[in-house]
Amino acid sequence: MPTTIDDLKTLNSDSLETLDKLADFLRSEKDGLLLEERASVLATIADLDNRIRVLEFTREHLVAAKVAVQFDPAELTKLDSLGKQLDIDIVQDAQLNAVLKSIPAVMDAAIKIDTIINGHITQ
Repeated sequence: MPTTIDDLKTLNSDSLETLDKLADFLRSEKDGLLLEERASVLATIADLDNRIRVLEFTREHLVAAKVAVQFDPAELTKLDSLGKQLDIDIVQDAQLNAVLKSIPAVMDAAIKIDTIINGHITQ
């Protein structure tokens, strides 16, 4: 758990770098996607951009900060617990979004299969 300004600056920089890379990757991949998928990716990019802005503001506060907050052991335990719960929630949300994103692709494939099969059925 980071407890110094330098630790927090490093964590903030690492987070910014990770989110920037993810947003850049999604921007590079979105043009080859179906319309529904592009809309979802654009929404994710907008969310990432907002999170990046928050981290940039945080970085500026860290630059101005001169002291680190001292957490007592109970607070550190609670922060660790909350961080782990947040990680679980983020993973579950990502899994749900993956399932929801796959539904249009499955439906599209089913329609195409049906069209091909029906095209071979004699009237």
